Amino acid sequence: MPEITALQFAAISLLFSGEKTGREIRQHLEKWDGPRTSAAFSQLMDRLRKSALVDGMREGRPGERFSECRYCVTDLGVILWQEAQQFYAGFAPPPPELEPVETIEVEFADHPPAERSRLVKEKFTKVMLQTVLLSRNAPGRLAEL
Repeated sequence: MPEITALQFAAISLLFSGEKTGREIRQHLEKWDGPRTSAAFSQLMDRLRKSALVDGMREGRPGERFSECRYCVTDLGVILWQEAQQFYAGFAPPPPELEPVETIEVEFADHPPAERSRLVKEKFTKVMLQTVLLSRNAPGRLAEL
């Protein structure tokens, strides 16, 4: 099993094109449904830094309350990223005759991950509410379904 998570894999891969600010990394990860809060993002990058997978340098002038951090990938980060990539590449693709179980997520496949998740939850909630109302108003009819 890979030693890094999918989110760590994504963050490290963003640094292959060169040094990036924390803001730049977070914006890219949000497109992939990454950390939603500053605290979660900071925790992700802190773990990568403490594991020596990335190196972070603070930029700012003396006396500034906040400073921006710039990140670059380390040699260990590249090695673990490559190991994770090789691990997942070793799995065979699904056979052409496979007929996967249909989910309501397919209905929203063209939406970004965060919006898709929200739409699925809304639809699930609506279906559950209809089921509860039906079971209260026509319990015999629910058994027919």
